[in-house]
Amino acid sequence: MEWGSARTTTAYNPTVNDIDILEWLGTGQTVTVRPTSTPGLGGYRGAGTLWDEHTVVVADGRVFDVYGPADGVPIDDWKALWDYPEAINFGGL
Repeated sequence: MEWGSARTTTAYNPTVNDIDILEWLGTGQTVTVRPTSTPGLGGYRGAGTLWDEHTVVVADGRVFDVYGPADGVPIDDWKALWDYPEAINFGGL
């Protein structure tokens, strides 16, 4: 099954999508990413955002979110998609 076909989209509660991802994967940890040294997370994949946090699932060293591929993205590669990758801390994951 392709991840895009399994998810639901909700503009008002993006964490619902991450719960869906966690259930679909059957493993992992839900993590809310917050910047450690900047006022916000900055732009994501070249698009400006006003996000001060973003909830994802981390499993086997890969990050899964509603915008990424079904097989996830390695943590360092995922952080590089943001304007301030050095401000993103997964707390030892």
